[in-house]
Amino acid sequence: MRLFSGLIILVILFACGAEEEVQSEFKHPDEIYNPNGDSELSIVMRNLHYQADKIRMSLEKGEEADYSEFRKLSDLLTTAVPTDSNVLDEKFYLMSGLLQKQVTALVNSENPSIEFDGLVSACVACHRNTCPGPIGKINKLRMKS
Repeated sequence: MRLFSGLIILVILFACGAEEEVQSEFKHPDEIYNPNGDSELSIVMRNLHYQADKIRMSLEKGEEADYSEFRKLSDLLTTAVPTDSNVLDEKFYLMSGLLQKQVTALVNSENPSIEFDGLVSACVACHRNTCPGPIGKINKLRMKS
């Protein structure tokens, strides 16, 4: 009986001392259904958003973030086929290049939280010029602290 009571106390202490898990308010890209179908570029964008959210959560917890998947996805921006090919204009390529520079700054930063919000701002600036619909969702990626 003493062993059982001791185990229960240990479980309670462990549960009370467990750190609260930071949860995302966003769905995984595979859980998003578009009845009209998705272009390659929209899938890349959704995955970028998902990876950015993972980075944000890591940074907010004070952990080292993994930028590798975000970096790979951002490399696909200029090669993925869009829903409307008219978005592939000079501004789109310029903004994609600026995003690449922001990703590099984030990866090499001593203060990644500030650089991360700069990355979010770069995404918003690009979407203002091409596809403003997701700006509200993108802005929710900003650091909470």
